[in-house]
Amino acid sequence: MWLIEFVDGHLHGVTLPIEPKLVITGASESDKPDTLCIPETVPANTHWELSNDGTDIVIKGVKKGDKSKKLRQGHVYRLRGVAFFVYLEGNRAPKLMSYSAKKYRAVILFTLILNIGLGVGMFIAFKVNQQTQIAEYFTQLNGSYIKNGKMKVLDSSVLNLLPQAWQVNAEVVDKTNFQALTQLVVEVVSSYSKKTVPIKVIEKSGRDQIQVETFESDNRVMAVFGENGLSFIKLDNTWFVNNRAKAVFLLKENGLKDVIAHIAARNDSSQVIDSANFPYSIFYSSGAGRYLYDDKYRYWVGSSVPGLGLIQSISRDKAIFKDGDKLRVFFIQP
Repeated sequence: MWLIEFVDGHLHGVTLPIEPKLVITGASESDKPDTLCIPETVPANTHWELSNDGTDIVIKGVKKGDKSKKLRQGHVYRLRGVAFFVYLEGNRAPKLMSYSAKKYRAVILFTLILNIGLGVGMFIAFKVNQQTQIAEYFTQLNGSYIKNGKMKVLDSSVLNLLPQAWQVNAEVVDKTNFQALTQLVVEVVSSYSKKTVPIKVIEKSGRDQIQVETFESDNRVMAVFGENGLSFIKLDNTWFVNNRAKAVFLLKENGLKDVIAHIAARNDSSQVIDSANFPYSIFYSSGAGRYLYDDKYRYWVGSSVPGLGLIQSISRDKAIFKDGDKLRVFFIQP
């Protein structure tokens, strides 16, 4: 026996036989026993006829031209708000899931779109919040830097504000006796001239050491010589003094023994020629004697050198020139 079962509305759960047919109409009443009148659900002109041919159920009145449509067993149909399925007695297996999916497709689609929208919105909000937090972390890390895979933080209080994952890869730099910088690029200049000062950078544990030539040794030597009445001049790396013996004694007394090797005697009555004003080279020979030369001329003892005077002598440590009443001395650097 073929049966029809309704699944929606006030007819939900109602089951009727189709033997050999069943008519569903929108009329308010009918005197035929195989007719189901549902005027509250379908229009009055509705006339659906379900007939049983022994093996299948067909329905007429649904399509134009009164063409019949074969119904599949267990498939849930919905016609003008009336939902039903047909089946052979003892073989009830309605496909309610697919029917519900179709019925609530719009709701499901709307819910899906809404969830996607909410998910995207939450993701964007999360990313914005994450970027804001990272920006705050960077602000707190002002002056910090990364080296050898570790973040070097200058303040322990800042370290405690960082995420746990960051704290694991960070360490506090000890700056007790050192100056912390706000930038990694540093310019070292003279406080007087504001010109760049030559420096030497040496990497130390936990810091970089910047060495600047302050000429402390020269300042100490000049102070010692000046306080003790010595006249002096420094050319290149040599100190020329008017009393070498006294200079050596004073340097030893003041812990400046390393300077003694650079001390030479000078004659205060002579004008000292510095290297910038001596564009000559000196040649030594046991046979030919000694002479000065440049790329054009040679000057022997007794020769007149332009701008310097007559060569009086050339020794191992100096060359002496006479220009009228003036004596000029060029001290030869070892």
